[in-house]
Amino acid sequence: MTYVNIAQDIQKHIPLVGDINTKSPLAYQLTRGTVEIANTLQMAVAEAYINGLEAPDYVVQGILILVCQSCFSISPRCLHLMTGY
Repeated sequence: MTYVNIAQDIQKHIPLVGDINTKSPLAYQLTRGTVEIANTLQMAVAEAYINGLEAPDYVVQGILILVCQSCFSISPRCLHLMTGY
């Protein structure tokens, strides 16, 4: 068994990592649940902002930097799509 096969077998059971089409049922449900929580949180923050929540610029900048670093470390393709190169 090669390292790639072992990594694929491990990723099959870990949520948020690897190909969603090859996930075990539990890891698939956890991945979907995590995405749902992230989307709900994002909508709550957006609605609060629309309704007048004011946050200092450094807080918004810090959150954006944290989110971008997390997304790009998990999926470097996101950076490629955003820049268009």
